[in-house]
Amino acid sequence: MKTRLMTVLAMSFAVSAAVGCGKIKQQKECAEVIKTINAGVTRAKAANLSSPAGFKQFAEAYETTGQEAAKLSVTDPELKKQVDEYVVLTKEIAKAARDAAEPAKLPMARKEISAAAAKENALVNKMNTTCMRK
Repeated sequence: MKTRLMTVLAMSFAVSAAVGCGKIKQQKECAEVIKTINAGVTRAKAANLSSPAGFKQFAEAYETTGQEAAKLSVTDPELKKQVDEYVVLTKEIAKAARDAAEPAKLPMARKEISAAAAKENALVNKMNTTCMRK
C-alpha cells in the first residue's frame, strides 16, 4: 500500500511539473512577443510623420518588427496564428507608410494607416487576452 501511494504521489508530481513547465514556456513565448511588438512601437514612434523621410522611417520600423516577429518561436497555436496575422499587418502598415511618403498618395495612405492601426490595436488586445489566459 505504501509503495502504491508513493507511486501515485510521484506520478502526480510529474504531471504537475509537466503542466508547470508548459505554462512557463507559454509565458516566455508571450513575453518575447510582447517585447518584440513593444520594441517595434518604440521604433515607429520615433519617426517624424511630417516628412517623407519620417514615413520611410515608420515603414522601416514596421518592416523590422514584422521580420523579428516572424522569427519568434511560438508553439501555442492560437498565439502563433495571432503573431502570423501581426506579421501580415506590419507589411500592410509599411506599404501604406511608404505610399504616404509620396505627396500624391498621402491622403489615401493616411486612411490606410489609420485603419491598420485600428486592426493592430484589436490584434494586440487579442494577443494580450491569449497570454493572460495561459
